Amino acid sequence: MLLVQDLGITGLNAWILGRPELARQRIAEMIAITNANNPYEVAMSRALAAEVRFVLREYDQAAALAGQALELSEKHQFSFHAAISKCALGKVQTQIAHATEGVELLRHGITSLLEIGASPNFFANTIWLALSQEAAGTTAEAMETIDQALQQIPREYLLVPMMLTVRGGLQMKQGQNEPAEADFREALTLSRSMGAIMYELHAIMGLARLLDRQRRRDEARTMLAEIYNRFTEGFDTADLKEAKALLDELSR
Repeated sequence: MLLVQDLGITGLNAWILGRPELARQRIAEMIAITNANNPYEVAMSRALAAEVRFVLREYDQAAALAGQALELSEKHQFSFHAAISKCALGKVQTQIAHATEGVELLRHGITSLLEIGASPNFFANTIWLALSQEAAGTTAEAMETIDQALQQIPREYLLVPMMLTVRGGLQMKQGQNEPAEADFREALTLSRSMGAIMYELHAIMGLARLLDRQRRRDEARTMLAEIYNRFTEGFDTADLKEAKALLDELSR
């Protein structure tokens, strides 16, 4: 069971380190060794696989895996895996244009995570709650959610760069360019210090869009080209396709 969990976490870490193909490989290995006769192990492996498929933006697969995990978890009363599976389904719902349903599922899942004291998972899903609230048209509520999370989370947590990037995006949407740039740059600095290249990419893409808006296109293009050229795999993933499209736009 520990090996199953380790492979799932390794898959998530591989994505953060800019190795999406390795992430897929680790998840395939995890599913292959999962004991089909152990409901807890199956629920855990499906929930972890759903998280990796979600960050890879493979939403159909993420939804199917999270649904399997939730069904098993509710049947056998696995409270932790039920909570993170609800959160995973909520995140997917937002990405397929059902933001209101996404917010509701995330709220239920996050409440359950708080009740069982799962702080890291609570913080991770708070990021997606804020993004779902934004997608549902409640930007002020989204800002409040991410502000509260940033006040509570220890600064050394790996999730902090993502939170800062999300807040930067919300501030940019509200026309608050200076604080947005400060958040993007802090997220960039923290991501680099952690070696989290995927978080660094997200921060740079947010910053590049802001710089482009400010007619600083050369700066934006140089920054984005540098990080894009550091990737060695995963060019078929949504993240890198989006980065390439933005780079092409900045190069026109």
